[in-house]
Amino acid sequence: ANDGYLRFWDVARGALRGDPVYAGSYETDLRFSEDGRRLIVLIMGGTVRQFDTVTLAELPGWAGDFAPQDFAWQQEAGRLVMSELSGRLVEVDIGWAARRE
Repeated sequence: ANDGYLRFWDVARGALRGDPVYAGSYETDLRFSEDGRRLIVLIMGGTVRQFDTVTLAELPGWAGDFAPQDFAWQQEAGRLVMSELSGRLVEVDIGWAARRE
């Protein structure tokens, strides 16, 4: 649904897991970690949200002015590299969501 909410589904049961999470805008991209335990969601307007897929707990995220769908997830290093609208590359350590320029 394009209503600004994130929904987590249990595919095996065909049922919603927990309550929908308000994202504030539409998601533009999402990616799962290789082991499936984390989910990174890009939200229109420059927000990155991170979730534990087992507990559905929201982990530290990040907000900025990056171009939607322009990011790479370096899973081994726990970092995101994003392209901002200005063309500048920004590296974010998603272990604690610290911004490095």
